[in-house]
Amino acid sequence: MVTFAYPWLLWGLLALAGPLLLHLLNRQRPRMLVFPSIRFLTRAQLPREGRRRLRDLLLLLLRMMTFAAAILVMARPTWVAKPAASTSEGRPQAVLLLDGSASMHGHGAAERAKALALTEIDALDGWDIGVVVTDSAVASSLAPGASTAAIRAAITDYAPSHLAGNPQEGLQQALTWLNAGASQGRLVIISDLQRGDWASPSAMAAPGLEVAVRDAGQDGVANVGISSVRGMPLPNGGHRVLVVVRNYSAISQERVLTVTAGNRQQRQTVTLAPLRQQRVVLLLPGSDEPGGEASQGLASLERDGYPLDDDYHFWLGDVPAPRALLVMPGETDPASEEPAFFVHNALIAEDGGVPGFTVETITADLFQEVNLAATQAIFLLGAVESLAPADIDVLRHFVESGGVVFATPGAAPNQALRALRQAGLFEAQGQGLTGSSRDVSLGIGWVNPDCPLAGLYGNPQESDLFMFSIRRMLRLSVEPSMQVLIKTLDGLPFLAEKTVGAGRFYYFSLDFSLGWSDFPLTTSFLPTLRELCLVAVPPGYGVKRLVCGDAPSVAGEWFGQDLSAAPAEGWPLPGLYRVGAWPVEVNVSNRESMTDRVNADDLRRSLSRADAGRGDAASPAIAGSMGSGDQPWWKVCAWCFALLLLGEAAARLWIGNRG
Repeated sequence: MVTFAYPWLLWGLLALAGPLLLHLLNRQRPRMLVFPSIRFLTRAQLPREGRRRLRDLLLLLLRMMTFAAAILVMARPTWVAKPAASTSEGRPQAVLLLDGSASMHGHGAAERAKALALTEIDALDGWDIGVVVTDSAVASSLAPGASTAAIRAAITDYAPSHLAGNPQEGLQQALTWLNAGASQGRLVIISDLQRGDWASPSAMAAPGLEVAVRDAGQDGVANVGISSVRGMPLPNGGHRVLVVVRNYSAISQERVLTVTAGNRQQRQTVTLAPLRQQRVVLLLPGSDEPGGEASQGLASLERDGYPLDDDYHFWLGDVPAPRALLVMPGETDPASEEPAFFVHNALIAEDGGVPGFTVETITADLFQEVNLAATQAIFLLGAVESLAPADIDVLRHFVESGGVVFATPGAAPNQALRALRQAGLFEAQGQGLTGSSRDVSLGIGWVNPDCPLAGLYGNPQESDLFMFSIRRMLRLSVEPSMQVLIKTLDGLPFLAEKTVGAGRFYYFSLDFSLGWSDFPLTTSFLPTLRELCLVAVPPGYGVKRLVCGDAPSVAGEWFGQDLSAAPAEGWPLPGLYRVGAWPVEVNVSNRESMTDRVNADDLRRSLSRADAGRGDAASPAIAGSMGSGDQPWWKVCAWCFALLLLGEAAARLWIGNRG
C-alpha cells in the first residue's frame, strides 16, 4: 500500500486548475486592424488551427504534470510492503518493551513497570509474547513464542541498570520481530517516559501494528541531584571541594550535603531555587592517612525519590604527574650534569599547589629506546648535535603531535641549528658566542606582551628575571616566522619559539649552567619552564570522568596507557577505578535526573505509521523512516518533476521557434 508522510499536501492537486487558466488567458487572440480598402491585399493561406491547438494542448499537459509531480514530491509517498506471513500458525504476536534505564530507579517506577507488564501478560492470553529490556542498548530479550513461564521469569528478574536510556536499538529489535511475524501484532512500551529518552524516536511501526504505551512514571515529582564535584589540593595538605548541586523540581528544595574522604567529613545545608543549580564549596582539613581512602571522596545528599544522583564519587589526589624527558649529550660529558640538575629540580617541584612533573634523564644515544607516547615535554640540554638524523625525525613527529621541546646550545650550536632548520623545527642561524667581557648589556630587557610569560613578568620591578647577569650566550639571527618571547637589553633573542603542528619548539640562547648565567638560581626559572610546559599538558590530562556505560575512549587521550585491562563497554556501576596510573571517576548520567516527560499519547502517535500519516504527530525524521521492504516513491516523483520541467522548457522553446 501507498502511504504519505504529509497527506494534507495532496489538497494542492486542486491547484492544477491554475495552469489551465494561465493557458486559456495566454491564448493568441486575433487583432482587428482598420484598413481603408482591401483591394490592395493579396490572398494568403490561413495556418492550420488544428496543429497549433495540438501544440498548445501538449504544453498544457506538460505544465499540469510538472505541477502534480511537485505536489507528490512534497507529500513524500512511500510504498509499504505488507508483513510477511505468520510463522506461528496465525497466532497474534506482542512484544513488551521495558525501559531499563537509570531513571527507572526513581519514584517506584521499576515496581510499577513490573506490575504493568504482568497485567499485559494476563490480558494477552493466547498471544505469542516477547520481551525486550532496553537501557543504552538491548539489555536482555526473549523473542515472541517463548513460554509463559519464561516470560514471567524475565519480568520478575527485571531490574533497571545505572546506564542512560537510549531505546532506539530495543525499539528496532521489537519492531523487527513484529514486522516479520503475524499479521496481527502489538507493541507495548512500559516506561517512565523521560523526555531525554523518548524525545525523538527514529523507528516506526508497520501499518496495522498496534502500539500501546503504559506510563510507569509520575508527574510533579521532586528531585535534587549532584551534577559534578572537583577536589583541589591546598598548601596545608587539605582540599577545597567544589560541589555543583541542581534542583530539577519546580519548587524550592532544601537538602543536607555531606562530603567524605577517609576520616574527614564536612556537612552543609543547601537551599535551592526551582530549576536552578548552586555551587557549594567545602574545605576538608589535612589528613594523616597515607593515600588510599584519603584520596577517595564521596559527596552525598539526603535521599529523595531518585537516589542514584544523590551520590557522586570523586578523586581527591593521586593524579599522575605529566612526564618530562631530559636528554644529555653523553655519559662522558660531566658539564651537562649541572643543567640537568637545575631543570630536574624545577620540574619536580610543586608550583602553586600544582603537582610537578615526573622526570626521566637519558643520554642522546638512548633516545630511540624511549616511549614518547607518555611524555609531554623534552629538554635537549646541549644534546641536539648528539642526535642522529632518525632521532630528529622522531623529535619532529613528537612536536607535531602536540609535544613541547626545549633546546639549549651545546658543543656545536651551528651544527645543531642546521639540523633543526633542515627538519623544519627551528629556523635560525648562530653568529657566534658573546660574553660580558665585550658586551656589558647582557641582561633581560623585554618580554613579548602577547606570549604566556607576559602575565608572569608584566612588571619588571616585581621579578628578578630582569636582574640576573648573563656571562655567555649564543647570538641568534632568527627568521621572521619565529616568535621571539624574550630579548636581552641590546635586542638579542634570549628565547624564541616556533609552532610545529600541534606542538611548540623553544630554543634558549644560553645553557642552563652557572658558567653561562645565573638564570637557574632565580625565582623566575621554575615558573618560566612550567608555564611553557603547560602547552603540552592538554585539558584531558588528569582524572578521567565517565558516566556509567561510557567506553574508556570517550574520556579522550590516555597518553600511552594500555587500555586492555579496562572494560571495552565501560563500567556499568558508579565508583572509583584505576587504569594503570590513571584515576577514573564513574557516575550516573545527569540526563537521567531530569523530571521532564513526554505525553504517552503523543509517543504512541509518533510511533504509529497510520497516525503519523495524518500529519499531526510525525516529525520529518520519523516520517522518513522506513521498513526493510518499503520503497521511497517520492524519489521517483522528484526525478519525474525534474524531467517534466526540462521537457516543458524544451517544448516552449520548440513552439516559439515554429511560430
